[in-house]
Amino acid sequence: MRKFSVVVWVRKHEPGLLSITERTPKSLVPLVGGGRIIDLYLGPLYRLGMKSVTVVMDEEMPRAREYVLHRYSTGRIRVQCVPDASAALSGLLKPRRNDSLLLIPAGDVLFADWTRLMSILSDRSSGNYEIVTKRKEPFGILLSGRETLAEWFGVRAESLGMDDVWDEFVLNIAQKAKPIVFEASLFGMRTVFDYYRMGMDMNKNLARYAGALLSAPAEDVEEEDAAAVLAPGFVKNSYISSSCTVEGYVSGSVLFPHVRVGEDAKVIDSIVMSNNYIGEGAIVQNTVICENGALPKVTPNIGVGSRIGEDDQSGANGRYPQFIHGGITLVGRSVEIPKGMRIARNCYIPSETDRSLFKGKDRIKAGDTVEAVHKIAVPE
Repeated sequence: MRKFSVVVWVRKHEPGLLSITERTPKSLVPLVGGGRIIDLYLGPLYRLGMKSVTVVMDEEMPRAREYVLHRYSTGRIRVQCVPDASAALSGLLKPRRNDSLLLIPAGDVLFADWTRLMSILSDRSSGNYEIVTKRKEPFGILLSGRETLAEWFGVRAESLGMDDVWDEFVLNIAQKAKPIVFEASLFGMRTVFDYYRMGMDMNKNLARYAGALLSAPAEDVEEEDAAAVLAPGFVKNSYISSSCTVEGYVSGSVLFPHVRVGEDAKVIDSIVMSNNYIGEGAIVQNTVICENGALPKVTPNIGVGSRIGEDDQSGANGRYPQFIHGGITLVGRSVEIPKGMRIARNCYIPSETDRSLFKGKDRIKAGDTVEAVHKIAVPE
């Protein structure tokens, strides 16, 4: 049985997720249950007691580093922040005794029997392998003949980003590596619609996914931080995270921590990320609301009596039809929706859209994007 070390490669960007990954690496996109995409990889490795696991990420991901170190603080999972992804990968490919190297890109939602996978990989004979699902979707590479890999990779003189390095490496090594077909479920996370659909599926089939979603080390929740459903609030077929307060009606939805649903408000078939306050009498349906940058104020950021995600589900967003379609509306980070505003389906309200852009409007039509004043990009 061979020993091998594991490298989890943090994926940085995903343009099709728009505001969902605007300041968050793709690997840290939040999922039902309070974990992140990367927890679907690190959680099982942590539980299995793997002693040689390294997370490699761009040096401009300080919050990602803090998240991993905080969640997996035993020392068994190490974090390597690199200024040059090409140099980092080249260093990993240098021959080291007879150990093998398992490289995993933490970018998509993966559900697998990790105990069985590690057993199969440990028994595999010497060689280089691409690990794929039965649908031929690649999700890992097992390497042992590393003395030849630098040539396959074609290391460039210039520095490449995390995602470019991985994509180029995969394209090269897949041409010569032998396949290992393993029964696993891999869900691509490329667009806003993908994210919404996956979130709704996880919520409806939580029992099926619970083992993986909750495999990361749990954080203690104080009694006063538990979710509260206050009269006359009602919750049906939904996942409500800690520190949420529901005074209205929630159905078929996912609420992340520190979400408040005001009296007579309704949240239906939606994903509401952390620190949002749905005002009294507001209706949110078929919508993803990204997190607020800070804890919500006393007043709601989704205005009293506003209505989001109504009308016909056909069509797509006019500006981003390949990313937002199927009747899904996306509200970006730290957005304040004015009182009484109506926003139809397939709409996009970019992050930090100024309230002045809603002035003189009482409705955002289906498929429209509010033209925000773009600020200087903040790393991560």
